[in-house]
Amino acid sequence: MTLRQPIICVVATLLGITATAAQAAEGTCMTSAQLADLFLVATPNALAAVREKCGATLAADSPLRDPASPLAKRYQAAAQEAWPRAKEMLITTYGASLAAADKKKLSEAVSPAFIDAILTPIIAKAVTPQSCPTIDQVVTLLAPLPPANFGQLASLVTELGMKDRPGAAAGGPQICKH
Repeated sequence: MTLRQPIICVVATLLGITATAAQAAEGTCMTSAQLADLFLVATPNALAAVREKCGATLAADSPLRDPASPLAKRYQAAAQEAWPRAKEMLITTYGASLAAADKKKLSEAVSPAFIDAILTPIIAKAVTPQSCPTIDQVVTLLAPLPPANFGQLASLVTELGMKDRPGAAAGGPQICKH
């Protein structure tokens, strides 16, 4: 498995989180910034899943090795900052056709654990021992970037990957510019 396959799994899952609601709520789309926020919310648990799966193969100086590393702390803080915006997007998307009382229940139910519960098993399954060195190298190269830049970069790469794909417009949530 290449690094591309775990990334595709994560991207597909993040986009899939909003797919059903986006199709139900015609005209609903997710902005690049909202997708970046979803990436930021998902990153701490994604890093933890990779750390657990790849722990034995990580370099001694890998930023992934220590769960209390500066990298882990920066992404945890960024995830907490991004969460209110990501939550609002999820509630707006999923709750587009709900009554006010049901939208309130949805708001109370949606949490970072919601995203983590969906993503962590997918990441754990997608990451193989063969992909660990490449993932470690990519994380090491991206570690100096501010988390917001990583979220925006991940969003941009996702958008570029979605462009000109047959059926992209009809097959799930749209990335819109606002």
